[in-house]
Amino acid sequence: MEVAGRKFDFAEGMEYVYSVLGGIMYAVGLNLFIFPMGLYIGTITGIAQMIQSIINNVANTNLAMTGLFLFVLNLPLLFLTYRLINKSFFYKTVVTITAQSLAMALVPVAQTPLITDCLTLCVIGGLFCGFGAGFTLRHGGSGGGLDILGVYLSLKFRNFSVGKVALMVSAIVMIYVAVSFPIEILIYSIIFTIVYSVVLDHIHYQNVKVFALIVTSNDEVPTFINNRVGRGVTMWEATGVYSRQKKMVIMAIVDKYQFLNLKKNLVELDPQVFMVNSEQIDVTGTFEKQLFS
Repeated sequence: MEVAGRKFDFAEGMEYVYSVLGGIMYAVGLNLFIFPMGLYIGTITGIAQMIQSIINNVANTNLAMTGLFLFVLNLPLLFLTYRLINKSFFYKTVVTITAQSLAMALVPVAQTPLITDCLTLCVIGGLFCGFGAGFTLRHGGSGGGLDILGVYLSLKFRNFSVGKVALMVSAIVMIYVAVSFPIEILIYSIIFTIVYSVVLDHIHYQNVKVFALIVTSNDEVPTFINNRVGRGVTMWEATGVYSRQKKMVIMAIVDKYQFLNLKKNLVELDPQVFMVNSEQIDVTGTFEKQLFS
């Protein structure tokens, strides 16, 4: 099928759909479970909440415009995305941020919490929002925010990392909550942010490191791995005890997202390839985290 002069890739189209669904799920989780309790999240969404709260206090209004402020905050980050990261990620992020902001604006915030127990709502909200955000990242998109800012600052300044940026933004949000709201709001906001972060890390494949051992006789495989995922590989020659045939044994450490794509491509390149992989590893040394493969 041809679309605007280029072949339409159904699988790529579904990646956009899944990315958008994750963004909408994140927004709905906030509006249904978190915002009714007046809780804050330690991300750029929390900064948008802060801006809304300050404006409402100064103007003595009760406007619900977190989605709009989140969209505005993401605009300069989208520019960084276009400059620093691949175009596919940029387009998915634009679509996801737009859908996410619209969902936050159109889905009504529940007037009263759906469940009276705040701790239960924190856990459910964290599961819902963390799964949505992680699902978007898994399919090559983003709801914007700290990942983009963290990548940019880590490239500009050696002492910065994505984790440090996330910690700084979270600290700003929680300090504001601590001085502006009762201590219960602060405690439950921290619990929700922790649950959200843990779930996101488990859903997002690129936070999972995979040890891959590949046996092949195809000379193109080592170069293909190196070029495809941008990771270093270690290779040595081996001999099959039974067949006495010469084989190449290749070892590589990649993230899970890269491995799943690599596995499919290697089987096409060498139908006789033999692969062993494990996620139960600990890496000591340099392993650059590639947020957007």
